[in-house]
Amino acid sequence: MKGRKLFLVISAIALMLAIGHIFTIGYGFGYDAISRTEIALEQAKQNDYKPSHLAVIYERTVEQRSDFLHLEVDTTYRAIGRHAFHYEMICDREITLRAFDGEYIDCSEIAANCFVFADNNRQWQIGNGQKQIIDQKCQSATIDIDGQEYRAWYTTALPHCAKNARPDKMLEGLILEASNTDGSYTLKAKHIAQHLG
Repeated sequence: MKGRKLFLVISAIALMLAIGHIFTIGYGFGYDAISRTEIALEQAKQNDYKPSHLAVIYERTVEQRSDFLHLEVDTTYRAIGRHAFHYEMICDREITLRAFDGEYIDCSEIAANCFVFADNNRQWQIGNGQKQIIDQKCQSATIDIDGQEYRAWYTTALPHCAKNARPDKMLEGLILEASNTDGSYTLKAKHIAQHLG
């Protein structure tokens, strides 16, 4: 009987120590995670994640008929949590594309065509050619669409994406100039305006 009481007392003490240890470790992990979150958010402030607005005016020719395209990309940032504490900055983008031929016509469904890497199903071949277009360093790329080869010149500097932020969409490679082999299609950026903050 005495041995049983001693066993129960020792078990109770051990249980209390284990619970205390769990709470202490949990607090330590929680505190560490909160500290990492605060550090990440402070880094976000230092990186100055200001919203940006990009506007590009293109001249487009299709089968000897010309019009203008107006591309707008609005970029904002948000912090998201992972595993309850880890934060990551996401670069959100809203895109609109309108054609102007006497009146504005919404072309948002083809906005991805302005980007080299907008769609994984489109197999762009990146070339070695480089040239400057409206003060932007551009790289060449080609793609075959319905038996017709298109050549594009694109920049990865636009639209703006702050350091360490992850874009929510594949919008790398903004096309500033493009044409097909028979010359029936051309696209040329005529004006670029970008505002940060």
